[in-house]
Order: sequence, then structure tokens, then C-alpha cells
Amino acid sequence: MDKTIEKIVSLCKRRGFIFQSSEIYGGFGAVYDYGPLGIELKNNISQLWWQEMTHVHENIVGLDIKPEFPKKPNIVIKNDFNKSTDKLAKELLSKIKNLNL
Repeated sequence: MDKTIEKIVSLCKRRGFIFQSSEIYGGFGAVYDYGPLGIELKNNISQLWWQEMTHVHENIVGLDIKPEFPKKPNIVIKNDFNKSTDKLAKELLSKIKNLNL
């Protein structure tokens, strides 16, 4: 990681903006949780963006939607998969076929 980025991350951690995700377990690379100040900053940025987009521009409206997903997933099973010698793969294939997807 670049030295400048390391300094910024270190400063943000010291000031309580971010913490490395699952830090007590060794953390995940490039995954961070928001601290108390980070949540405030994130919310302020979100509110400013929302205000600018939905209240200032007449041709933009705000929506809060739930994405709809198909009830039946689209799973494609190739015949080459049947030739596999991997027992776990064969077991998974048989379970998928038994679901009648």
C-alpha cells in the first residue's frame, strides 16, 4: 500500500472514523467498518447528496425500491460436469437436479 494511503488510514483509525473489519481476528484486507465519526460523516454526505439530487433538480425524484428477483433461479448445468471425478461436485450436481430447477 502506498505510504500516503497508509498515513490517511492510520489517521482515520486514530480519530475514530474507520476501523479494520474484524480487527480482533486479524482483519480483512481493504474492508473497514465505520466508527462513530465515520457514521456521522457518511450520513452527512448522503443527506447532502440526497438534498442536491432530489430537491434542487426538478427532473430528478427520489425512490426507495426493493429489487425483485425471479422466483426460479437460472442455473445452467453442462454435461461436461457429469464427467467430473470430484465426489463433492457430483453430490452437488445430483442435489441440484433433484430440486427440478
